[in-house]
Amino acid sequence: MMLMPLICVNGNVLPVRKARISAVDRGFLFGDAVYEVIKVHQGVPLFLDHHLRRLCNSLKEAGIPFPKGLVPALLNYLQRPGVRRNGSLYLEISRGAHLRRHIPPERLKPTVVFFVQNHHFHTMREREKGYALHAMRDIRWKRCDIKAASLMGAILCKLEAHARGAQEVLFYDARGRFTEAGSTNFYAVLGSTIHTHPLGGAILKGVTRTLLKETAKGLGLRWSERAPRLKEIGTWDEAFVSGTLTGIMPVVAIDKKRIRRGMGPVTRRLMKAFEGMETEALAAWPNEREILVKACGGK
Repeated sequence: MMLMPLICVNGNVLPVRKARISAVDRGFLFGDAVYEVIKVHQGVPLFLDHHLRRLCNSLKEAGIPFPKGLVPALLNYLQRPGVRRNGSLYLEISRGAHLRRHIPPERLKPTVVFFVQNHHFHTMREREKGYALHAMRDIRWKRCDIKAASLMGAILCKLEAHARGAQEVLFYDARGRFTEAGSTNFYAVLGSTIHTHPLGGAILKGVTRTLLKETAKGLGLRWSERAPRLKEIGTWDEAFVSGTLTGIMPVVAIDKKRIRRGMGPVTRRLMKAFEGMETEALAAWPNEREILVKACGGK
């Protein structure tokens, strides 16, 4: 029998089947909410500091206050019996609950929901097979740097990609420049240079992307924030996507156009380096947790 996750709703931890939020919550009515997804391994939320910084940015840009006591509550929840030790931690913060009006009242109290659920992380054999992507014009809003809960645009495109036999959708803009994939950042490799779209409203600042950028230099690889182009697909040596739950996944084809290599040497080196970073983060967690607790005034 599948284990039902424990969920925390506004500080109350209870089985998911008993969880309730207001029918007039703005996250439900408008998608007026931000979120984070964090990989949990052996009870450790990997790279939590990076995720919290991104969460702070999303909240600031959305004009939603950072909930008081959030970090200690999150850390205490992860230690509770019955909470999954491995999986994905989903955290959503909406602007709060109020009768449906576009302009909310001042000082609305945010709604906070988080839970850990099971997730299948790709095996090395699955990574060797790689992803096939379906390229589509980017129809989403222009503030992808805010990790907003309103994902209808991405969902519609993911459904089309899935129907075409692809594992992921890859977006391009009006000038034929690839921005990002549906749930991941995208990279094209030419020689020892990694090309990816620059930061800004067109893409999310991926935590894995940030860590890979720091790693690339140490591996003697060049990092170019020049967006790969639709017309250049046939010239790349390798391509890959990265994300918190996806990790690093080689791209083998885009709309039936094969990439020169599948799991190429650059992708493989980055994957190995990133696995090492996760191992280091796991070992460093006791000290990092203590620092977070002290900084946030929790126990």
